[in-house]
Amino acid sequence: NSTADLRAALTSDVSSLKPTVNALAPYGLTATAAGIYLGSTLLPASDSDDRARLLVLFTDGYANVADGCTVNSPGGLTNCAMLAASTAATAVKDKGIIVAVVGLGLSSNPVYEAIAQSWATCPSLYFSVDDANNLPPIFGALRINVCLDPCGSGSGA
Repeated sequence: NSTADLRAALTSDVSSLKPTVNALAPYGLTATAAGIYLGSTLLPASDSDDRARLLVLFTDGYANVADGCTVNSPGGLTNCAMLAASTAATAVKDKGIIVAVVGLGLSSNPVYEAIAQSWATCPSLYFSVDDANNLPPIFGALRINVCLDPCGSGSGA
């Protein structure tokens, strides 16, 4: 279906998230737009407490379901779903939410990687990894990039 499911509430307790993350399994359908919108609803409405609102999207770059998309959509189901994901990312960024994207295994598909890169707020917030074993360094880089004004706005995050 074209919905996203919340598997765990926001928390700073990483150890409580590990069982949830370890239980995730691919099902072949990715509602990227729905995931972006759902993630954005979990964040505060504004930056009023001087903390950046950050959404981190992990993706294989292949959105293939979205509301209103069918095999008869212009360009087909996948093109429609990819456009929906791009529209969702733009809407979230327009609300002042910083979007970082971790592309998993996308280096072999430059077309999908370019689209996934466009979902990030700026180029320095796109990270490419070939497999999950390379994720730990990404978290450190993400923290540094978000805290050090990643997009050159001059305001920091």
